[in-house]
Amino acid sequence: MVAIVAGGVMIFDPVVGLNALTIITIAYFLIDGVTETLMGLRLPPGAGGFWLVANGILSLVLGIMIWRSWPVSGEVAVPILIGIKLVFTGIVVLAVSRTTRAVVDKLK
Repeated sequence: MVAIVAGGVMIFDPVVGLNALTIITIAYFLIDGVTETLMGLRLPPGAGGFWLVANGILSLVLGIMIWRSWPVSGEVAVPILIGIKLVFTGIVVLAVSRTTRAVVDKLK
């Protein structure tokens, strides 16, 4: 039901829908940034925590950047910054998985 209403809003009033998506993106980046930073700080040294902390800080910076330039940021900045975040998250996942594999190999 919520998806139907949200889709209707996006179709009939795209500006309101774009503003809502921008606000949701800001909240996501801020929450994700805090969560990833805290998770990275809890990992033991050498387990990829540095990368999680870096990704968390990037999320916080992106969230603050969008928030400070909102509502103008919704049109251009949000897709670009989400793309940056996804690329960096992919790099972090690769780095953490390599580190985890090395730790598991040492335990064998």
